[in-house]
Formats: sequence, structure tokens, C-alpha cells
Amino acid sequence: VSLLVLVQNVHQLPFGPCGTAPRTIEVLQAWRQVTGVVCVSHFVQGYLEQHVLPLIGLSSERVYVMHPAAVGAFGKGPWPDLGTVAAHCLWGDHGLQQQQPAAQQQQQQEEEEVPQQRQGIVQQRRQQQQQEEMIPQQQQQEEVLPQE
Repeated sequence: VSLLVLVQNVHQLPFGPCGTAPRTIEVLQAWRQVTGVVCVSHFVQGYLEQHVLPLIGLSSERVYVMHPAAVGAFGKGPWPDLGTVAAHCLWGDHGLQQQQPAAQQQQQQEEEEVPQQRQGIVQQRRQQQQQEEMIPQQQQQEEVLPQE
């Protein structure tokens, strides 16, 4: 018999420093029947590996991360950006004026970084090619020089 458990948060677990569920022998025995775990984040996966798996004798290969969005839990995207709505509710028009330029500046900076990164990679490749071309020339010069 296979028993698969879905863990969405660590607070309802009977294990580890964040777990608040009752910690009894019966609960531990029940958890030892688990043959696989599906969790909603890598944080939960790490928590399970550190605080749960050693106690129940389950291998980390039996823990799977599946984000709720992957199964359509939040509907179909694209989703609206509600950050500007929240900023307006919190700070009125003043908040929007301060938030909008910062977002535009960040987007512009990210767009500028990509070509710079590409240019850096191209320069590194050219330098490597030049160094590789110089090695045979240096070897030839060393062969021509008389040895003392």
C-alpha cells in the first residue's frame, strides 16, 4: 500500500522547530507508513529533509516538489500586475509617482545588462583566441633561440 502525503506548510507538521502538531509515538508510527511526499516549495523540501525524513526513514528521492501553479491552482495566466493598485491604495498618487520611475529604471537597467554581458563574453573569447594563437609563436621562437 502506498501512502502519499501533500505538505503545504511546515507549521502543521509534528516535526522540527516550526512544527506545532502533537508529537506522539502514534503520530510518528503513522508517518513511518508514508511512502512519498509532495511538497509545494523547495523550502518545504529542505525542511522535510532536515527534520522529517531521518525520523521516518524515508529517502530524499521520495520527496517531490510541485508548485501549485504547475497544476493550475491559480488559474491561467498571465495575471494582472496588482502592485500599482496596492501602491495607490497605500500611498495614493504620491506612491505611484515614486514607484513607477523605479520600476522603469530597473527594467531599463536589466535590458542594458544583457548586451553588456554578451559583449563581455565576446571579448573573453577573443582574448582566449589571441592567447592560443600566441602559444605556437612563442614555441617557435624558443626553438630558434640557441641554448647555452
